[in-house]
Amino acid sequence: MEPFQSLRSSAGAASPDLLEAYERVDWTATAIGPPSTWSPALVVAVRLVLATPIPSVLFWGDERTYFYNDAIAAVIGDRHPAVLGQPAEASFPESWSQVGPLITDVLEHGRPAWLEDSLVPVERDGRVAEHWYSYAYSPVRDLDGTIVAVHGVSIETTRQVLAQRQLRLLNALGSATAGAQSLLTLRVAALGMLRSELPSVEVVDVRMPAPVTEPAAPGTRSVVPVAGAGEEADAEGAAVPGADRWWARPNAIRPGHGIVAWEPKEDAEVPTGAVPLAALGPAAWLHGQTILVCRGDSAADEDLGPFLQVVADTLAAAVIRIRGLQGERADAASDRALSLELQAAMLASRHDTPRAEGPRTASRYVPASARQQVGGDWHDTFPLPDGPLVVAIGDVAGHDGRSAAAMGQLRSLVRGIVLAGTRSSSRPSPAQVTELLDQAIAHFEVDAVATFLLAEVVLAERPGGGRSYTMRWANAGHPPPVLLGPDGTAALLDDAGQMLLGIDPETVRSDLEANVPAGSTLLLYTDGLVERRGELLDAGMERLRAAVADQPDLGPDALCDHVLTALGPFEDDDVAILAVRLG
Repeated sequence: MEPFQSLRSSAGAASPDLLEAYERVDWTATAIGPPSTWSPALVVAVRLVLATPIPSVLFWGDERTYFYNDAIAAVIGDRHPAVLGQPAEASFPESWSQVGPLITDVLEHGRPAWLEDSLVPVERDGRVAEHWYSYAYSPVRDLDGTIVAVHGVSIETTRQVLAQRQLRLLNALGSATAGAQSLLTLRVAALGMLRSELPSVEVVDVRMPAPVTEPAAPGTRSVVPVAGAGEEADAEGAAVPGADRWWARPNAIRPGHGIVAWEPKEDAEVPTGAVPLAALGPAAWLHGQTILVCRGDSAADEDLGPFLQVVADTLAAAVIRIRGLQGERADAASDRALSLELQAAMLASRHDTPRAEGPRTASRYVPASARQQVGGDWHDTFPLPDGPLVVAIGDVAGHDGRSAAAMGQLRSLVRGIVLAGTRSSSRPSPAQVTELLDQAIAHFEVDAVATFLLAEVVLAERPGGGRSYTMRWANAGHPPPVLLGPDGTAALLDDAGQMLLGIDPETVRSDLEANVPAGSTLLLYTDGLVERRGELLDAGMERLRAAVADQPDLGPDALCDHVLTALGPFEDDDVAILAVRLG
């Protein structure tokens, strides 16, 4: 064991425990043989690894025999010391597809590799998780210049990367919540953003209180005293969906702030002091809270938990602001006749036309009865010269003449952008039109923040004379459409939406596409159709879906009337709906 005695006497930063682990390895069973046969280059390289204070590794020879120092032993968990002296590929299968080619390139070509803040999947304690590293690989040469190994050093930057992501997410979330004018819009935008930009935790839901129409001062909210952790929940607590399976810590509950709750994974331990959400207070109080629900133990994590609380507080502040605005709107008054005349001039109703085939459309606009002002709800349909039908719907934030004027500008801009694109060899997709519209809003200084959905419907003839339609659409924070199939089933095309218009003109949009059978009906609507005082938002959208499925044989015109009758009256917000029957 002379090589190890030499290493023990000169290893510098190597701990006695790690050197003992080296000595316990049955090196005769490894690819490099007993230590007495090691080449001077190998002994020197191992001594360098053990003496390095930062995480350092060595991959020796064709087998990539794995050596490492104390800093690596501290982070590889229960794989230490079993992987010492073993082939690295078999020891780290979860990350080898990423780091293996880099090591091979260094061995074969001698080119050092350097990566900064690189995502690497790492298994620790039986679970593969995402970690970020800045690391470098360099060739190790024998006395004759032959490359015999790869030496690597690394620094984990997971905390820094996640902190930067969290800061960007908070900035984007703040912009989105500042522009949201309804709870439904806020929820759709928040869920879409959190689920796509927060990969380290699974966001299950964002629960919000119901909209209000009573006058309320901005920034105020009724608060019911919180039950203590040991007190029994009100009997009505079971009426709150998830209250019996979601957990939270009572000492983190503060009036005016959001609540972070989570669903423990199967067989996972619940942190000390956590109680079911239903134990925090009666159902009436829970219905008035903003609750961010995550899955797993993330809400209890010392690093991620505080950040999630900031997210919940940001959403709670937006909810308070929106509810205050809703109360103010309920108490506002203006010239109703002039406003409605302006709205009617911009939104002429479309009814069924006696066509033998092809799409048929119908639409309705219903002003809210609880106020005298008009809103920014709008819709539009028009065919393109080369055949496709364009369908658009949107809702400009606000309920006054300015929002109605901005609505008219957006409607005209959409038509202009789409029609101008027909002269190009490659017509812009709905997502590209939405991006151009967002840029036009900024360029022409249109004072508007709006939800928007644009769809393009194209007839696709099938072999044998069959018919179907290809629908491609983009959604900027708008409520999901309802698709009624020819078999009578109705479903929400829920894509969680993307950033609202008027917030960031550089937002990149994405297209969604679906094959729609002939005989289907597409129903688009604004949030006033489903948002109700004292009711969860999910309930309103489910009621709409059920109402559409209840009368599957109605034409577009009759379907609009049926939906308005089934879901009315509308006291909180304007309602615009547009039905398209794809014959």
